[in-house]
Amino acid sequence: MAVKYELKDPDSARFRFEAYDLFPDRRLSCGKVNSKNSFGGYTGYQTFVFDDGKVTFEEGDSASYIAALQKCTEANRQQAEKTVDELEKIDPEAAAKLRAENQKTGDTK
Repeated sequence: MAVKYELKDPDSARFRFEAYDLFPDRRLSCGKVNSKNSFGGYTGYQTFVFDDGKVTFEEGDSASYIAALQKCTEANRQQAEKTVDELEKIDPEAAAKLRAENQKTGDTK
């Protein structure tokens, strides 16, 4: 993954909460990565966004990071809606409850 090569010690990278290929027509990945610094200690998990070949970290350029993170948020929302649509085929009542809860919390458009 391209994110590894932006780190001081790529082989030490530990990833979590990753979402890959969130849009069918582009490469978009979001997650957190922890890696070792020059002193050999882990730095703590940093949020990253990989969007069409460009890696943006949370502490980098805040405007581009926020724009990239919004893309991930939108992609995750779309994926959640697809999941609820699939659930509706199996359990319409559970899907209706989930949609109502999402509307209360603002997780849907």
